[in-house]
Amino acid sequence: MDFSQKDSATEEVKSLKEAIEDLKENLDRKEYLLQYCEQRNTEMEKLLKKRALHDEYIKKRLECLSIEPDKERTITNVVEDCAALKKRVDELQRENKVLREELDYARCNSDAGNEMTVFANNIKPMPQ
Repeated sequence: MDFSQKDSATEEVKSLKEAIEDLKENLDRKEYLLQYCEQRNTEMEKLLKKRALHDEYIKKRLECLSIEPDKERTITNVVEDCAALKKRVDELQRENKVLREELDYARCNSDAGNEMTVFANNIKPMPQ
């Protein structure tokens, strides 16, 4: 490697390190702003929850927003709720995949002149 290649590589490394530092600063700034907004929202929720104990309209609006008057909501709670919902979505997607495979299998067998027996035990008459 000659001197110019080493110099350009050094400059590139230096510029990448500066870019990384800028990204870290931006991330720290955004994290601070997020925490600040969360703190303000938490205070507003507390005030609304207190008011909801005496005002039916506010109580109903909080219920529409899925905010329970006696439940503390933080980022941790929201993340945990989100993780539980993602897990449930994954379970439902797996179940859906199995049912689709069974349906495809039943369709293939019905095309061959066989009866659709995969769902025979689960078929219920439709209500009139």
